[in-house]
Amino acid sequence: MKKILVLFPKDWDLYELSKPRYRDAYRFYFEGFDVHRFPDNLRLLTFDAPRWIDRLVDKYHAIGIDGVVSNNEHFGALIAAVLADRLGLPGTQPRAVALAQHKFSRVAAHSAACADEQGKFWEQHRAIYVGQPDWSFKRDAAGIFRDYAKQNGLDLGRYDACMQSARYAGRIQASLEEGMKAGVQATPTFLVGGRLYSGVQTYDALKAIIDSLAPPAGR
Repeated sequence: MKKILVLFPKDWDLYELSKPRYRDAYRFYFEGFDVHRFPDNLRLLTFDAPRWIDRLVDKYHAIGIDGVVSNNEHFGALIAAVLADRLGLPGTQPRAVALAQHKFSRVAAHSAACADEQGKFWEQHRAIYVGQPDWSFKRDAAGIFRDYAKQNGLDLGRYDACMQSARYAGRIQASLEEGMKAGVQATPTFLVGGRLYSGVQTYDALKAIIDSLAPPAGR
């Protein structure tokens, strides 16, 4: 009997995998919560992905499972890949999953870097971030990013030359590899004092973390 770990199951997963036809061939283990359903998705605000992964690695290494799956196409798929990799199970490499999930991330990063040459990094960054519904499912987002550059008042000749040169490709790749080496599994993730904090953090929470690392006053 195969033992399969299912991450972030939805009602459909629980219903389908409970059917009799799976009973003799598989045993399913479920971890996580429905990230699309309120109030369960409020847990994303304090979700610590690296620590959660460490706990699951310890738990399921002892159990001995045969596979890890997730129907959550965002961080569920990435965490499943990380878990499978750490447990020595077959599966897609986490790096490949990360790149596939963010197919326009390199172009977006390069667009913002080229805008920075003209002092418009944050304007371009905001336009790309806010405009995700417009370009996320397009075949090619570069033209939309160029439109944002025009709207932000960039010299398009300089912008086009920068984009075509791919001069920031090495820096972007190095940044990606640095994040993955540090253990970043989802966005947003904050690295403070050598520790990762995943999920949205309030100002007060971040301030408390930083203040706890500061030397006592007067020293």
